[in-house]
Amino acid sequence: MAPNIRKLVTIVEETCSEMGRAISPPTRRAAAIAVIANPFAGRFVEDLSELIEIGEALGALLGADEGKEAGTAGGLAAHLVHAHLVAEAHLVA
Repeated sequence: MAPNIRKLVTIVEETCSEMGRAISPPTRRAAAIAVIANPFAGRFVEDLSELIEIGEALGALLGADEGKEAGTAGGLAAHLVHAHLVAEAHLVA
């Protein structure tokens, strides 16, 4: 199942100097974030395999966005991926 994406956010940090010394080329780190609709909001579901499929799709999408924003798409890069799921039945806007 494809995720119902409500929002996508990408954050990029570029470090040009550290401890008074220039870094050349600057290091870049990126984080890609998705806010999705919870398909199980408000009800108990024993089989969470649908969320696993959604997580796999998001991992591919966000990993590509993150690499592109960090300037590492197609190049050498070290990736550390964290996934966090926060489920709420009702969101406060």
